[in-house]
Amino acid sequence: MPLNKDTLRDDLLAAFLQNDEINPDSIDILKSQMQDIAKAIDDFVRSGDINGVATTITGSATPVGVVTGAGVQTTPVKMN
Repeated sequence: MPLNKDTLRDDLLAAFLQNDEINPDSIDILKSQMQDIAKAIDDFVRSGDINGVATTITGSATPVGVVTGAGVQTTPVKMN
């Protein structure tokens, strides 16, 4: 699940802009920094491994709800 980097960037920018002492000339620099920070957070989250996904498959055949298959992920995978 990818992060919404634009929302993250905007939220970070809003947090930084809460300070009344921000120089209006530095807004573009802050926006660029927030974009870089949002990307760094997204890259970090995506670098994680997902462990232990297990699934079961139930069929619609008689009797309904009987497990007809199962799968277990045994090695870590990357987030997309």
